[in-house]
Amino acid sequence: MRLLLAIENAFYGGGERSFSALARGLSARGFEVHIVSSEGAPFSEEIAPFAAPHRAAGPALFDPGYIIRLVSVIRGVRPDAVHSQGARMDFYCAIACRIAGVEHISTVAMPVEGFDVGGLRKEAYRFFSGIGERLTSRFITVSEALKEQLVRGHGIAPGLITVIPNCAGDGFFARPARDGSLARELGLDGCSVIGACGRLVWQKGFPVLLEAFAGLPRSSRAGAKPLRLLIAGSGEMEGELKKRAEALGVSDSVRWAGFRGDMPRLLALCDVFALPSLREGQPIALIEAMALGLPVAATRLPGVLETMSDGREGLIVPPGDPEGLARALEKLLEDRGTAGRLGAAARERALRDFTESVFVERHEEFYGAA
Repeated sequence: MRLLLAIENAFYGGGERSFSALARGLSARGFEVHIVSSEGAPFSEEIAPFAAPHRAAGPALFDPGYIIRLVSVIRGVRPDAVHSQGARMDFYCAIACRIAGVEHISTVAMPVEGFDVGGLRKEAYRFFSGIGERLTSRFITVSEALKEQLVRGHGIAPGLITVIPNCAGDGFFARPARDGSLARELGLDGCSVIGACGRLVWQKGFPVLLEAFAGLPRSSRAGAKPLRLLIAGSGEMEGELKKRAEALGVSDSVRWAGFRGDMPRLLALCDVFALPSLREGQPIALIEAMALGLPVAATRLPGVLETMSDGREGLIVPPGDPEGLARALEKLLEDRGTAGRLGAAARERALRDFTESVFVERHEEFYGAA
């Protein structure tokens, strides 16, 4: 099968990670994979060995010329299907595929009503997405809750939507050993470490995590190790978050790792993992922490509840509740028996449901079901 993947690649997020895993796995299974996106590392570098690139600078919110460019790429590649992700790319691909006479598939990891944009811009997204949805043949989404949202809120027939959960890369399941040199580089040697990662944007809830961290003792009683918070990621709120850490009096105990291409190695330094998100589809960062066997404290969101169970694979707290998050993190830091049990169960769940091989196999079955 010849498949054209399409994504904006405006930043390196969950969609880019998913499409990178998909291209890698499908290529190994004999698919001829092509990719249309804007240029940008690390996604372009990751996907290059597995997919033929077709560059097209990401479209503006309304860019009719982009449709012409996409039609040209589609007619040149002659794929059996075009699979896109991202609201703008979905809209333009839906129209281009209809013109070119090719099936269009859309992965919806976050419906437009969940976008963190102003009201007028959100209405524009809603309008154009509605047009694109009517022209799209089939949909993939990452959780049953999102499927229900697409059915009830968007009027998409249930039979057109398939749920395929996200996955963690094989590097997380390999569980790299703790890297002492990296720990020293980041000032984490001899410390108890709470890890968190993601884009530094509103929906990820990092202000809540900083408040929760400020409410914890500065050392864990088990061995009286100094306590540190390690945050990996970049984004528009970075400056604001650093000022917030300073105002809370914890800036000396927070390590800002920035964007990293070695997340398994980085998270191997952590004792527990925090997911303070306020809005998610199905968080890949959570799955990656589970794959590593880290005990997790996460917020009660539908996509989280479909990924792990409270008290079985992690601890779940209300979103936007720093006191509740602090209590859960302290429990995991101090009760190592509970932390070990939850981390082991989380890893078992990830090995069963969220590996790259399962992810790719479900997509292969989906493509074949046309």
